[in-house]
Amino acid sequence: MIEVHFDYADGTELSWFDAKRHLAKGADSFATHDLSFFSFDYDCVLVRSDGIMLTPQDLIDDKEAMRYSRKVITKAHDLPKMLRSGAIRVWEDETKQEEK
Repeated sequence: MIEVHFDYADGTELSWFDAKRHLAKGADSFATHDLSFFSFDYDCVLVRSDGIMLTPQDLIDDKEAMRYSRKVITKAHDLPKMLRSGAIRVWEDETKQEEK
């Protein structure tokens, strides 16, 4: 599984180039900061510094609660672009999300 470290570093993260090289060699388990690996194309998880993990499937399953986005997420969405633009709210405090 690919771990995308969202807001912290532990020294194990691979660059985009090294991560692509790992994938080409058949490796499927590594850590990176590159948000392009957080997509429906990979077996991946977004990891926050507080230990909270989020998978692309979690975003699809969140249709009722709408905890992470104001819109329903589908596999057609560009998750890295949505993360960079703030359309997916993974960094907000859980109590702030409950107030909305």
